[in-house]
Amino acid sequence: EIGYVTELEDLNFFANSLTSTIPIEFSQLTALSTLDLDRNALTGPIPSELGLLGRWSPLEAFLVSYNKLTGTIPSELGNLKQLHSLYLFSNDLTGTMPNEICDLRTDGNVFEVRNSGLLDALWVDCEVKITCTCCTSCSEDYYHDERDYFHDEEDNFVEEVVEEEDNFDE
Repeated sequence: EIGYVTELEDLNFFANSLTSTIPIEFSQLTALSTLDLDRNALTGPIPSELGLLGRWSPLEAFLVSYNKLTGTIPSELGNLKQLHSLYLFSNDLTGTMPNEICDLRTDGNVFEVRNSGLLDALWVDCEVKITCTCCTSCSEDYYHDERDYFHDEEDNFVEEVVEEEDNFDE
C-alpha cells in the first residue's frame, strides 16, 4: 500500500490513464514534495485529508489538472504551507476558492508578501466553475497563451510557450 512508503518525495503519475479517486493514503506520505496527477481520468472529490500533509510534509506542488474531479475545493488544502504550485483547472470542480488557500498566496513582489504563504501558481477554472479572487491564472488563460507543460530530464515540471509553425500552401 502506497501509504507505507513514507520516504517518497516525488510521486509522478502524469498522463498515466489512472481511473479512480485520489487515494486518501497519499496523506500519509510524510516526505512528499511533489504530487503530480495531471492528465489522467481521476474522479470524485479532492480528499480533504490531503490537507494533513501540511503538518509533516514539505509538499510544494499539487497538480491535478485535466482530470474529472468533482465537488468543491477543500479548505484543508490551506494547511499546505510549503505549497508553491496548485493546478486544479480542467476538472468539474465548483464553488468558491477557500480563503485558507488564498491566504497561501503571495502578491508576486518579494518585498511585499500579500500573506505569509509561498503559493505563486494557483490555476483553476475561474468565473465559469470556480469563483476565485486570488488565482494567478484561469484555465481560459491557458488556452489563449498556448502553453505546453512537460517534465524535463530531471523530472521537474516545466512550462514552455509553444511556437506555432505557419504551414501555408502557396
